[in-house]
Amino acid sequence: MLNFIDLFAGAGGLSEGFIRAGYTPLAHIEMDKYACDTLRTRAAFHCLKSQNKLSVYKKYLYEKQEKEDGSKLWEQVPQEVTDTVIQAAIGEETLNDIFAKVDKLTENKNIDVVIGGPPCQAYSVAGRARMGKAVEKDPRNELYKYYVNFLERYQPKMFVFENVLGIRTAKNGKPLADLKRLARELGYEIDLKIQIASEHGVLQNRQRVIIVGWKEKDENGNPTTFHYPELKKEENKYEVLKDLRATTVQHNNKK
Repeated sequence: MLNFIDLFAGAGGLSEGFIRAGYTPLAHIEMDKYACDTLRTRAAFHCLKSQNKLSVYKKYLYEKQEKEDGSKLWEQVPQEVTDTVIQAAIGEETLNDIFAKVDKLTENKNIDVVIGGPPCQAYSVAGRARMGKAVEKDPRNELYKYYVNFLERYQPKMFVFENVLGIRTAKNGKPLADLKRLARELGYEIDLKIQIASEHGVLQNRQRVIIVGWKEKDENGNPTTFHYPELKKEENKYEVLKDLRATTVQHNNKK
């Protein structure tokens, strides 16, 4: 079983995919409180599912009040399950503290994969248009460097870095080129592909840059043979559904 940590985790979409593929999350790092609440709730869900106790989760959903957080559910699982969520903004002032927390969570465990992608506003074409010249000084431009800090510290076998297409052109491509250079200096082979959500059965046309990095050599110094997988394309659900016409439904109110 392979372990991973999720950086800039958001509400955990990338984590969900890895969990469904059989990976075990050791830590999720995210600054937003509400996203962290979602991460804890999903961690509790997966724990209860593994124990065949999904009835506890369903009961929580039925009884949950609108403005409640998930604490009533979180209390139903061991604390170490929800402790995997670290609420913190990744940056120069917080990095050592985050490292200490991750070290504690991953003690005696290998971090096989690092996943995640920094906030995209400073890289996206739309974000750059909104911010104008101010984007040049946006600190989010530099967040990829902290991603590399985690690679350097934990030396995972692989990493997955996700972001918007605009990262290829932001600041004339410097962040992306720098990320690839720094990762190669740490001994990683790099491959980059653009994935389109609609080609994988999703009712969205989102396009994302997905970078996969893997160690050039294994722990014994032997060359690795990994290659970026060719993902099977699925039928576009929009094309299947677009010809369906709206149907008027009349309810019979007779008793």
